[in-house]
Amino acid sequence: CQDLLDFGAAAFEFLTGDYLFEIDMVDDSTERDKLYLSEMYKILGKIPKKMCLECEYSRDLFDKKGRIKKINIPETDKTSISEILIEEYNYQTETAQEIENVLKRFLNYDVNNRLSAREALEIDWFIQIN
Repeated sequence: CQDLLDFGAAAFEFLTGDYLFEIDMVDDSTERDKLYLSEMYKILGKIPKKMCLECEYSRDLFDKKGRIKKINIPETDKTSISEILIEEYNYQTETAQEIENVLKRFLNYDVNNRLSAREALEIDWFIQIN
């Protein structure tokens, strides 16, 4: 399942040459994880509270309300995949939205709602490639 999440991020990189979730490297792994989670939040939206509170490193990463500890994300920092594609890579709006619709199916926080490999093969994009 992690592979499909990775595929979504890799597909963005393939289309743009850049990482979808890019952070400055820091030595502290917990701090690095919080920065990475904050980038995901900015682009994919709020991480489900239940998921935050039940993950393996919940106490290190999240407060009791499911917010990333010591990270304040202003509303103005939130964006979307399509906005990034349009503003930074000059994609046409319709194309950017189509790409976002496909990638977000791979990048769903809930593994139960994430696109399966079999479902991915049924997407028009991938059928056309074959």
